[in-house]
Amino acid sequence: MQNYTNPNFTRIAIDDMETVEFAFPYEPTTLLPLVDPASDTGPVVEYILDHPSECLGSPIEVSGGYYEAQEMAAAYSEATGKPARYVQTTYESAGSEDFVQMFKGISEFGLFGRRSGFIDRNKKMDYRFVTPVQFWKSNMWAGPSK
Repeated sequence: MQNYTNPNFTRIAIDDMETVEFAFPYEPTTLLPLVDPASDTGPVVEYILDHPSECLGSPIEVSGGYYEAQEMAAAYSEATGKPARYVQTTYESAGSEDFVQMFKGISEFGLFGRRSGFIDRNKKMDYRFVTPVQFWKSNMWAGPSK
């Protein structure tokens, strides 16, 4: 979820100089598996260590679920009371060719190849992943510079 605080992908809207815009080159309904590494990593590692036969040799995707880009903007508004919106930009605006190809791949194939089995495994854990609203409430990010 920290990607949403990256100054390369956030800005203040020029139409009102108040609204936070989260600007990425994928459609607003693109589903992304999001995680708060600072909070969610430890419980996942503990689960792996406690369940080696289930986890060894298996890909371990870490996320509490898939979220739309526009949901992250709505969660920011809900958590902070500040206006926010998602803005789809061009692939080229992402910067280097590596970023352009990464975002094209996300749009075409999704992250984790759109697999969702990990969500069922994560539900077995005695832990609830941080939601976008919880992330914004606990994150001390003040928004992009004006």
